[in-house]
Amino acid sequence: MNLNNITSLVSESSTPGTSKNILTSDVELTGTIKFDTEMIFDGKFDGEIISEGTLTLGKNAVVKGEIRTKSVTIHGSVNGNVTVQERCELKSNAELLGDLKAMRIIIEE
Repeated sequence: MNLNNITSLVSESSTPGTSKNILTSDVELTGTIKFDTEMIFDGKFDGEIISEGTLTLGKNAVVKGEIRTKSVTIHGSVNGNVTVQERCELKSNAELLGDLKAMRIIIEE
């Protein structure tokens, strides 16, 4: 398990006093993920992610399914629709196949 990439993601999105859920690149899940505050995901997932919080998908993340959150930062790959209440940030190596609905969209060069 390589935590170097995850450590940099944590420091980028770190807010004092909030709890973070971290699932690393050796995790493979199927189903529905629900969380309240913040999650960093760097594994493989097939299903639906629902939250009123912030989601960060790492460089190794491969998501097949729908994402509905307050905000999301995508470094990896998503094959499905993304709906966010506030902000979606697509990093330079992000891949998105699906519909995107957000108040603000930031696309890194």
